Amino acid sequence: MPLTFSCCALCASWCVLCLRYGHEGSHFLSKRTMAWFSAQYCPDRALVHTARMSPLCAESLGGLPPALVLVAEHDVLKDEGVAYARQLAKAGCAVTLRGYQRVPHGFLSMRLMFPTQHDVAVADIAQFLRFRATLRELGYHPHGASGDDTEA
Repeated sequence: MPLTFSCCALCASWCVLCLRYGHEGSHFLSKRTMAWFSAQYCPDRALVHTARMSPLCAESLGGLPPALVLVAEHDVLKDEGVAYARQLAKAGCAVTLRGYQRVPHGFLSMRLMFPTQHDVAVADIAQFLRFRATLRELGYHPHGASGDDTEA
């Protein structure tokens, strides 16, 4: 998804995730695959628990732009996504959290396997962007406004 700068949650620790979820073949991700992604995402292990690598580690999330957080039921990062949305809402940021049932991490790139959930998610993204664009056109910039919803 090209909007990852404001629309996705990042995990606080890939190592913890490998231990928690990295059973071979589960969630479409093995321990080996998780370790590879971890090394690509954050080669400097000293930075893993910093706000630079994970917004959940930030002292404050206040003042961030409105966010759409999508979580998949069978995603190894689901809990982190929900936690990120809650932290954004707690900081007063506008946040919309959407959950999709019976799909793994990356389901948006698997339309042939999950056509219904994919199409619903794309429609949710389009609706979010249209709504935010309309607000912007009207001159309303809701930094610090309460979100649309925070339920998955």
